[in-house]
Amino acid sequence: KFREAFGLSVCYDCQRAGRGEGGRYQVLSKSRAKDEYLLSDRQLDGERGGLRSMRLPNPNDARYGDMRLYLRRQVEELALATWGSSEALLLEKERRSDERLRRAEAKRKLKSGTPEEQMMARCNGRAAPKQQRRKAQAGKAGEAAARPPVRQLAAERHEHVFSPDEEYDEAADLWTKRCACGFTVQYERI
Repeated sequence: KFREAFGLSVCYDCQRAGRGEGGRYQVLSKSRAKDEYLLSDRQLDGERGGLRSMRLPNPNDARYGDMRLYLRRQVEELALATWGSSEALLLEKERRSDERLRRAEAKRKLKSGTPEEQMMARCNGRAAPKQQRRKAQAGKAGEAAARPPVRQLAAERHEHVFSPDEEYDEAADLWTKRCACGFTVQYERI
């Protein structure tokens, strides 16, 4: 099987002896090769010019797709060619891990944070685009600072006081009343 899969002439006894952890003929599953060495499907797919692999029936369930096994030595060589060095591979793993943690934290804040934390989470830690534009406009035009934050708006509750004069729309048969803040309510008198 090794000759067909990897193009190596190895007797069965040598293959079995060197197949253990750290051995010369150790094999890795496709998912482990992708996780540990950050290789893409294209790099691992032999039909697209990637690494050759040994196909075995899936040990978990025969209905699943075949399990692909890659020679660890070849996977390591490809990873070094892709990332340049083992240090660069380690740095990329750490960067991806940090990014995954940052996304998880943003998701947590989006679900159960204050309104400001939720807004920051939606914008990936940056100020919201409207807030950025507002700050830029205020700085350029020398105008007053932007609107107060959401927390201040929630603290300053407004009770609508409607003016006594109401408008009647005969076509729609609706009455409209207005508050001093600009809020309008349409209703139907019975």
